[in-house]
Amino acid sequence: MNSDFSTENIIETVKKWTEDGISSPSLLISMDDDLFYVSYYQGMGNSDYTSVDKFLPQYKTVIERLYREGKLKASGQPFTLYPDSDRFRKLRLETENMKVNEQVR
Repeated sequence: MNSDFSTENIIETVKKWTEDGISSPSLLISMDDDLFYVSYYQGMGNSDYTSVDKFLPQYKTVIERLYREGKLKASGQPFTLYPDSDRFRKLRLETENMKVNEQVR
């Protein structure tokens, strides 16, 4: 497997997507279909989102496992990115007491 797409590197990316505060990109869960999305700022006040299905399959596998294990948790109130979009909640990665080799097997 290419080292750029190792589990450790994917987890590092997920950590960046789930940092506290307002950041771009951000990892979200849809309240409408329970699927995972990455939102990103497009400039001039506009944001959009992309399904994690559009990333390499390893991303979806890691994200789903972390969520299932309770290490990724939804936070905050549901929100929309624009009128008629899905309702989302931002995901946070709980990294306390989490070792790399136990993060995702």
